[in-house]
Amino acid sequence: MSHNKAIGCSTQYHYSCAICLSLDCYWVCFTLQRERELSHQNLPVKMKMLLVVGGMLAVGASTADALGFAEFDHIANASTLYGAAGATATIDANPALGFKPNIVFILTDDQDTRLSGSSDTYDKFGSLEAMPFTKQHFIEGGAHFSNAFVNTPICCPSRTEFFSGRYYHNIGPPNDVGGCMHVNTANAVKPQGMFKFLTDAGYNTGVFGKVTNDQGGILKALAQQKAVNVIDSPLDYNNYEGLTYFHLDDDGKTYTETLDKDNPEFKTVYQTAQIGNRTLRWLETAVNKTDGSGSRVPFFAYVGPHAPHYPADPAPWYEDAFPDLSIPITPNYNHSCAKKPSHIRQNPPLSELALCWENQHFRDRWRSLLSVDDLVSDIVSFLDDNNVLNETFIFYSSDHGYKQVRSCFRLMACCRLGR
Repeated sequence: MSHNKAIGCSTQYHYSCAICLSLDCYWVCFTLQRERELSHQNLPVKMKMLLVVGGMLAVGASTADALGFAEFDHIANASTLYGAAGATATIDANPALGFKPNIVFILTDDQDTRLSGSSDTYDKFGSLEAMPFTKQHFIEGGAHFSNAFVNTPICCPSRTEFFSGRYYHNIGPPNDVGGCMHVNTANAVKPQGMFKFLTDAGYNTGVFGKVTNDQGGILKALAQQKAVNVIDSPLDYNNYEGLTYFHLDDDGKTYTETLDKDNPEFKTVYQTAQIGNRTLRWLETAVNKTDGSGSRVPFFAYVGPHAPHYPADPAPWYEDAFPDLSIPITPNYNHSCAKKPSHIRQNPPLSELALCWENQHFRDRWRSLLSVDDLVSDIVSFLDDNNVLNETFIFYSSDHGYKQVRSCFRLMACCRLGR
């Protein structure tokens, strides 16, 4: 199976790629900047995969036309998609590309792009170095936004901002009360949120993996609000060998599936593999779905692997990967905290036992990402094999980055053995 397909921005419409800054607008922001202004002028023709890890989403302006949105002269005008008054964009039945592109959004958890695995330095790829397929498809064959930022880099706030397109003060205090890290994750399922917006725009929408930390509640809300068409996601997302999965079927039926630990579907209970296979199972029907007139129905797949979030348990078949990998010892590692506040000063220096744990955790994070890399490769290959890759935009991001043993930041010291 080939993984060498070149995927590039369409140059037919001479549009550039623009970063969404979450301007209290919809999750996709656009600009009609001409291609001659692009810094990626030599990118290959065809649709472009876009990558930003630990930053906000980016999308090509040609997608705006393809989705049927009105043209915007400036990125800030995207706020007309919806705002305080609840204004929404209309969907053009005849988009400029001649079709509505499929969309795949892959969102990892706590993934960094700074901690080098090859030297005691920071670098521009960090944990992406563990992911050769992802680097090939997105960085070498796509666009990598290295200077993009998450508004509120912690789990529930970041994810709810992603899914709603709103700043923190509009999903939590002082304007909205919520119990998931002080934000109201229900904003993610409102009509103006990403999921419901695309469903109402005629997309066949599927959700696979972690959405927010209040996973059970948010999945039920997505189903009750008819925000998506299909859900096939783990309930116990923090357990990499969790057995329960929440389902919403096309007919509106919801139920909980419990895997047989000794004979699980897809031959493993490992969560990332389960998420990848469940996504592919849905895509098998999604790529061929048509409406009553026989016209193709575009799909939107949200794929949320929990890796490399703690405990970052790797798949059994990757437990011994990267045996010599160690955390980079940068200049700010374990330095004096004499001028810091008292609750920081009181932390003792990290011991060798703590460093042992940090190295183990660092290796496990990279090991867990090998399965995400497999997931990416399999999805791209499937879309390619089914001749829909050039009609699909694929986005990859993390909800935020990760800080490990930097500048007086202490974690519990323990050393796990056996890996």
